[in-house]
Amino acid sequence: MHVLMLGLSHVATPVEVRERAAMSGSGLPGYLARLLNEPQVHEAVILSTCNRTEIYAVVETLPVGRQSLAGFLHGETGLAMATLEEHCEFLADNEAIAHLFRVAAGLESLVLGEGQILSQVKDAYHKALETGAAGVILDRLFRSAVTAGKRVRTETDIARGAVSVSSAAVELARHAFGDLTGASILLLGAGKMSELAAKLLGGYGLKEIAVANRTTDTAEQLAKAVGGRAIAWIDLAPTLAQADVIICCTGAPHYVLKAADLEPLIGGRTRPMVFIDISVPRNLDPDLRTLPSVQLYDIDDLQSVADRNRSERAGIVDEVLAILAEETAEFETWTQNFRLTPMITSLRERIGSLREVELQRFFGKHAEAFSPEQRAMVEEMTQALVNKILHHPTAELKRMSGPDQQRHASALKALFGLKVENLNDHYRRKITERRRRVSN
Repeated sequence: MHVLMLGLSHVATPVEVRERAAMSGSGLPGYLARLLNEPQVHEAVILSTCNRTEIYAVVETLPVGRQSLAGFLHGETGLAMATLEEHCEFLADNEAIAHLFRVAAGLESLVLGEGQILSQVKDAYHKALETGAAGVILDRLFRSAVTAGKRVRTETDIARGAVSVSSAAVELARHAFGDLTGASILLLGAGKMSELAAKLLGGYGLKEIAVANRTTDTAEQLAKAVGGRAIAWIDLAPTLAQADVIICCTGAPHYVLKAADLEPLIGGRTRPMVFIDISVPRNLDPDLRTLPSVQLYDIDDLQSVADRNRSERAGIVDEVLAILAEETAEFETWTQNFRLTPMITSLRERIGSLREVELQRFFGKHAEAFSPEQRAMVEEMTQALVNKILHHPTAELKRMSGPDQQRHASALKALFGLKVENLNDHYRRKITERRRRVSN
């Protein structure tokens, strides 16, 4: 079995392609279910954020697995295979594992050390668990990646200060508009990213912050929290016409503002009007750029801000990599020991069956000599004895690696006459059992 990652990210994929590959929200369980129907895909997790869509899967063979993931993405998004070949990154086994750890740690984010990505990794993992898509291997892999991400945030300064897409958007607004003192800010959307942006803007001496959202109650909650003003979406036009900086992140799957909507509102306007769209899919019509006095930026335009942030934090990266190396080694040890599971299971079953046979013979011979309480004590004592006998050899076997481990495992198998289940059969059985538990 192999761990395979197919990814489209801000590193090599423009936003107009990434937005078509977005797979999040209520549709995610359906995506996962259909992905598991692809040939040789046994487990899957889909991580979809504003900067990346990455599919992690456990597959039997890499060539077929790669075709399955590419075919799935093509079928779900309509992206041409040639486009996927141009922009997709395919990583397998150790490279895929190392990449996930880097993502969870914030090293692969547009803004180095961005904190939101760790919660997004956890959410993707939990969705896959809930639907039964994450099995034995991806369950452990994502738990290890989350642990690594938490350690990075507590043991280094990579997350110190304002490190988020929202903070980069505010920085871009400052560079594009100039001094924000006395400026009117309009937030389209009242989610987490808008909330972060609003809090960061609070120290710039603004004239006002207005919040518009399809759900007015949500807009009112955010406006109250940041000392701003909530407006109903239907009453957006007057505030929009007077705004200096508009930051947009609504989560809508379409444009919420088109050039034709804005053009009648800004006739005769001379001062700049800065739009920053941090949504994926984009929520602002790219044709806004054609209007006079309008400057439109999307999430890919944050790169210059992100580069400055990355250079300032470069010294911390070595500390992060050291932590990731430790956590990766832990996962590799688990992977190595997972291969021993069928043999250790067979050994425990073999010794356990011998114990059962001897107990039945013993109690049959001395049926009148033991009360039920005494029988239970003998059974407890013999089980403890079996556990102690098996503990040292199994612990030593797990401690070994490479040829030594294989040689000693083969010796145990021969000495005890073990019938060991094929590893792939064992894996498939565990996956089936897990999915049955989830469905029940």
